[in-house]
Amino acid sequence: MTLLKFQIGPSLEKSIFAPKDYSSSQFRGLKAVLAKDDGVNRTVTKKLLEKLGFHVIAVSSGFECLSAISGAGNSFRIILLDLHMPEMDGFEVVKRIRKFHSHSWPLIIALIAVQMNM
Repeated sequence: MTLLKFQIGPSLEKSIFAPKDYSSSQFRGLKAVLAKDDGVNRTVTKKLLEKLGFHVIAVSSGFECLSAISGAGNSFRIILLDLHMPEMDGFEVVKRIRKFHSHSWPLIIALIAVQMNM
């Protein structure tokens, strides 16, 4: 097992165990959209998700996210969405998804990156 750590707040930390054999992951084959404007964070997050078995489409803006999920034949189950993107932030993207996708919403997970000075 591989331990993945995520800091939730200033003093809260969440850890999950990921299998070393990713071929049998419960996430294998799930389609996800990753919308993150920072290229480094987008690349790292995409690689982590792919190691867990996700099929990931990475985009750099809210407009690209909406375009990716509205394409014909795209059955994305999960959207990982940066809340603080320029032009159209994650909050606006969620409003538009809810407006146009009625009750067949994919699972939306909010992402935010905060630089902490140590």
